[in-house]
Amino acid sequence: MGKILVLPPEIARKIAAGEVVEKPLSVVKELVENSLDAKADFIEVEIVEGGKKKIVVKDNGEGILREDLPLIFKRHSTSKIKNVEDLENILTFGFRGEALSSIAEISKITIITATETDDTSSKISFFSGEISEIESEAYRKGTTVIVEDLFYNLPARKNFLRTAQTEALSIRKFLKDFSLANESVSIRLISEGKESFFYESVKSKKERFYQVYGGESYYEHFFEIEGWNGEYGLFGFFVKPGLKEYKKMPQLIFVNNRLVKEKVTIQAIYQAYDTYLQKGVKPGFIVFVDMPPSELEVNIHPTKAEVKFKHSSDMFKFIRNVVRNNLENYYLENEIPSDYDKVSDYSTMIPQNEVKGGSSFVREREDSSTRQKELFHRDYAYTGGSPSFQERGEMLVDFRVIGQFLDSYIIVEKDKKLLIVDQHNADERVRYERLLEKKEESVKSVAPIFPLIFEINIDESFEEKAERLKKHGWEIEIWGEKSIHVKKYPAIMQGGDIRAFIFEYFEKGYEENPEDSVLKLMACKSAIKVNHRLNYEEMVKLVSDLFKTKNPYLCPHSRPIIVEITEDFIKRELKRK
Repeated sequence: MGKILVLPPEIARKIAAGEVVEKPLSVVKELVENSLDAKADFIEVEIVEGGKKKIVVKDNGEGILREDLPLIFKRHSTSKIKNVEDLENILTFGFRGEALSSIAEISKITIITATETDDTSSKISFFSGEISEIESEAYRKGTTVIVEDLFYNLPARKNFLRTAQTEALSIRKFLKDFSLANESVSIRLISEGKESFFYESVKSKKERFYQVYGGESYYEHFFEIEGWNGEYGLFGFFVKPGLKEYKKMPQLIFVNNRLVKEKVTIQAIYQAYDTYLQKGVKPGFIVFVDMPPSELEVNIHPTKAEVKFKHSSDMFKFIRNVVRNNLENYYLENEIPSDYDKVSDYSTMIPQNEVKGGSSFVREREDSSTRQKELFHRDYAYTGGSPSFQERGEMLVDFRVIGQFLDSYIIVEKDKKLLIVDQHNADERVRYERLLEKKEESVKSVAPIFPLIFEINIDESFEEKAERLKKHGWEIEIWGEKSIHVKKYPAIMQGGDIRAFIFEYFEKGYEENPEDSVLKLMACKSAIKVNHRLNYEEMVKLVSDLFKTKNPYLCPHSRPIIVEITEDFIKRELKRK
C-alpha cells in the first residue's frame, strides 16, 4: 500500500482555512474589507478577549440577499468575479470567496443581514459543518457578522495565539491604519465592552490623519506630496527632511486604497530620501498609490497582504522621482522649524534670503564685511546645467563667515545663531550636486603630468567597472599583471585623492545603485579635507555654494554638515538665563 493519501475534505478545508485565518486580526481584516465592498459608510468592530472569544463586525452596507445566504459558506463563492477577465480588473478588497468559508470552518459564525428592499433581516449560522435554517429578525439595513470561539476545533492553533491584549493591539493598529485610506467611512472599535476609538467620517485624508495621530502637533512633522504620470498617481504624508535621530514613525503603503506590503515602493522612497536623512534613520511615510488594477497582481498571498507591480521598474522610477523632486523643492519654499523635539531632533535648514549686509567681527570689521559683500555679488552659478541649480546660484544668502576653527570647521553667524560647518562634508555636498547635474567642468578629462600607476586586485569585474567610469571622464587600462594605469581623470578630481578613489572603487562592490555610488565617491575623494587651512574668500565661497545646494545639511553619505548653536544655549551655559 502506498504512503501518499488524499486527505478527507474536512481536514483539507481546515488546512486551507488556516492559510487565510491566522489570528483574530485575519478575521477582522476580511470582514471589514467585505463591509467596505458592500459600500458601507459606517463600520463597527467589537472584540472580546482580543477577538479570541468573540468578534462582531457590523456595517450599514448593501446587505446580502436572502436567497444567497446558503451559498456564502461555500468555498470560492463570491459576487465579485464572474469570468476570467474580472481577475485582471479587481477593484474590490475581498474577491476570492475564501474568507467566510474559512472562518466558518474554525469557529461558530452567525450572519444577520438585510438589503434596502427587505422588510426584515435574515439570520443564518454555521457551526461544526452544519448550516442553520434562515430565521427572520427585526429589520436593520446592512450586515452583522458574529464570530465566536475562534479555532475551537484546532486546539494547537488556538494555543499558538498570543495574549488577549496583544491580539487586541494588533486589531486596533490595523483599524487605525485602515481608516487612513477610508476617510469617508465612520469607524468604531469596542474592546472588552469599552469604546476604544471612534473616527467620524471626514472629507479629506488630512483630517483623518489628524484624527488618527492626534492633530496638528504631530502633522507638523510631515509634508504632503502628490504626483501623477498618466494613470499612475501618488499622494502621501512624508516626514520632513532633516530627521537625524531615529524615532518610530509610520511606514504605511496603500495601493488602490488597499493596505499592503510592497517592496518596490519602500525601496523607491528610501532611495529618494538618500542624503536627506542621516545614515541609519528611516523616513516616516503614509503613501497612497493609484494605478490600473490590470497593472497590479494582488492574488499572490493567501491573505492578500502582499501585492506586486507588473511593471515594477516603471513604478520604482515614478515613485522615486515624485518623492525626490518634492524633497528638493521643499527647500525652495520652506524653512524647517527648529522646535521638533516633541517627536525628533531636526536640523534647521538655512533659508536663502537677500543679503542685508550686517556688522562684522571686531577684528577687520569694515574690511571683512565689505569683502564678503563683494564675494556675494560674484557669479558663482554653475553654468550649462539644470535651471534649478542656476537659479539657486543667483540667490544671495544672509550669513557672515567669522573664521575657521582647527583648520576644519567654518564658523558662520546666521539669524542670531552660530553655525559650525564641516568643510569636508560641505564641499562634498557641493561637488556631488555638481556631478549630478553633469557640469562640463566636472566631467571633462585631464591627463596627469606624471604617470599614475597603481597596483590593485584585478578581478573579473574590472572591465565593467572601468567602462562605467568612462562617462565620468576617466580613462583607465590594465598595466601589467597586477597594476592599472590612469591615463585621464575628471577635472573635478584635480587636487583630490585619486589613489584613494581608485582603491576604494575597484576593491569595494556597489550592488545597489552603482552609478550614484561613483558620484558620491568622486565627490568625497575630491573634496576639501579637514585640517586644511582656507583663506577668507575660500570659506565664503564654500558656505555660499553650500547654501545653494538642494540639501545643505547632509553630505551625500548622510553625515551632518551643520551644527547649530542658539543664543539661548549660550545664555544658559553662561548663566545669563
